[in-house]
Order: sequence, then structure tokens, then C-alpha cells
Amino acid sequence: MMRIEIGQGSSVWFTPPNDKPREYIRGAVVKRNLITGPAAKDGGQGRAGYGFPVSDVEDWICTENEVSSNVVFGGDMSEMSCDPRHISIGPGPFIKAIPREGRGPKSSEFQHEFVEGPPARLIAIRPGAPRYQVFWPGQTALRIDDYIALQKI
Repeated sequence: MMRIEIGQGSSVWFTPPNDKPREYIRGAVVKRNLITGPAAKDGGQGRAGYGFPVSDVEDWICTENEVSSNVVFGGDMSEMSCDPRHISIGPGPFIKAIPREGRGPKSSEFQHEFVEGPPARLIAIRPGAPRYQVFWPGQTALRIDDYIALQKI
């Protein structure tokens, strides 16, 4: 399992203390990349935690990137953070930090597939079924008659 395919920004890799300013990475283009899994003859399915996660970047372009249909995003997030203030967004192909409080992307352009949520220490995702799942707005959808069973933790 690839934990992070093309990580962009420091908070993708680790979570700096809340009282410290984020180190911004500036001026790059991430364009026309394809994330794909193995060929059908080799099992046909790739597993990944995060495809193109973005956190603390400025003057950044991340557009025209694709993920092959044979890549499945998932994993166990339970060891990513023991601090509830740093619970990360669940696995997915296009994740970007919420621009707030001097954090997250600034003056940047992203393709429309990106979903906003807090990416923190994504490298700690592990293979296997999650013990819990965190969903942020826009990251999940239900059809009529579908449901999600919730349990208090």
C-alpha cells in the first residue's frame, strides 16, 4: 500500500504544534500526473491512503491530475493522531487543507475534485480495515435507502 502518492505541503507529513506557524512551500506546478494500480494480470487493484493531499502551499497549481479506476483508497487511521484536534480527513484521491487561521493553501489553483478537510500526519495511515472512519463535507454521498450505522465512541 502506498500511504501518500504525491504529497504537497508539510502538514501532509507531520503535524506541527498549534502554536507554531506553518512552513509554506511556494511556487510549484503538479500537473498531468496519473496514479494507477497494477495491471489486471498482476492482481488489477492498487491500494493507497491519499492520492494528491495538499496542505501548506502558496502560489501552487495542482490541476489535470487523474486517478485510475483500479486504485482503491482506504486504510486504518487509528494511529494517525491521539489528539482529537488533529483528526485527519479520511483517505481519498484529492484532499486539501481548509484555508483558515493562517494554515492551508494560499493563492493557489486546484482542480474541482478536491475535497477540503484537515490533513495531518497522513503518513501514519496503515494498511487494513479502519477501526473508525472520519468523513468531512463532500467526502461521502448516500443514495436513497442507503444508510450508515453510527455508534457512539
